[in-house]
Amino acid sequence: MEEDINDKSLENISLGDKDGTKENSGQQTENMEIHHHAHHEGKRNWKSYAWEFLMLFLAVFCGFLAEYQLEHRIEKERVKKYMHDMVVNLKQDTLRVNDALNANVEIGKGLDSLRAEIALAIRGKANNKRIYRLWMVYSSVNGVLHNKSALKQLENSGQLRLVNNDELVNDIHQYYDRKIIAAEVQWESLSFAGQKTNDIWNEVLDMSYFDKMLKIETDFGESNAETEAIFKETYDSLPENVLLLHTDPKKIQILYNLIANQENQLKGYNAFLRWANDDAKKLIKRIQEEYHFQSMEQH
Repeated sequence: MEEDINDKSLENISLGDKDGTKENSGQQTENMEIHHHAHHEGKRNWKSYAWEFLMLFLAVFCGFLAEYQLEHRIEKERVKKYMHDMVVNLKQDTLRVNDALNANVEIGKGLDSLRAEIALAIRGKANNKRIYRLWMVYSSVNGVLHNKSALKQLENSGQLRLVNNDELVNDIHQYYDRKIIAAEVQWESLSFAGQKTNDIWNEVLDMSYFDKMLKIETDFGESNAETEAIFKETYDSLPENVLLLHTDPKKIQILYNLIANQENQLKGYNAFLRWANDDAKKLIKRIQEEYHFQSMEQH
């Protein structure tokens, strides 16, 4: 009886082991299959890496292009603003030049009259009071300081290279580097001639008569009622027999020569101003056409 029970127990154990073994074996197989399947999904070949690299490269390249286009557009707008400022500078220059030319033409006529009066003085026939008056009115000439601020901004920023029209760039250089410089050099010659003439005037005229004129503030040639009143008062106070400090014909001849040189230098300066002014007007028109400023202003 006990043997039968033991045999059955052993048989059950044996069957259980077999079943357990089979069950465990199935679970292990299943686990292995699951693990092997997960490993198969995570495997990557060279094509996936190449694709990811291509996408990353395209993203970076597109970002670079967008940034480059934005920077280029900003630079073009900045250049356009500088060119607009240059037009403003040029218009201001033409106004200053026109005012200076109008004044200098009258001064040239006055110097011509003064030189004629000095020629009479050499022969002892001068009207001294007239000499004093002509000196008061025509002893100074008008110069022009051209505005180069827009050009300097373009050059300092290196953005003049962004002006695509080579002919326009050449015209800009012709105006600022040739015409304006020529006028400035001529102005230096005129100023030097004027200084030498003034040195002789200080020896020939009695400057104590002009004390009242020291009240006049510098106004760059712009006349006003107060200035005109002081001039008139100074002239009226001159005695009819006012004298020159020097009447030596040689000294007066030197003065004549210096006035003649000053008058000649003034005419040369006026010529250079006209020369530059014609170019300024043409340059204004060319810039406006290139950047469509005229149509913008009309709207």
